[in-house]
Amino acid sequence: MTVTGSEFTRRFEQHILPERFTKIRTYVYLSRGRHQRINDVLKNMKLPLHKGLVKIPLQLHIMERYGIDISECTCYKGKTMQLIGYIIPGRRQMMDKKIKAG
Repeated sequence: MTVTGSEFTRRFEQHILPERFTKIRTYVYLSRGRHQRINDVLKNMKLPLHKGLVKIPLQLHIMERYGIDISECTCYKGKTMQLIGYIIPGRRQMMDKKIKAG
C-alpha cells in the first residue's frame, strides 16, 4: 500500500498515547480464570464446553516433532533404555521414578 506523507504521519500519530497515559504491555491479569469464564459463558448460551488441554508425554512429543526415539540407545540401536530415576540439581539423592504395573 502506498500512502502520502501526511497520511502516514496521521496513522503513526494514532499509536502515540496522550500525556499521563501508560501503555499496558501485557494482559496476563486478564488470563487468570479465563477458561472457567469462557466455559461459564458457553454453558449460559447452551453451547458445548471447551475440552481441557491434552498432555502429550515427552517421549511421544519428541518422536512426532523430531523423529527421535529417546528410549533407543544411541550405542546399541536395537536395545531400548528405560528411565529408572532422575537427578534434581541442588539435591544429593537421585529420585526414583515410580513405575506402574500395566
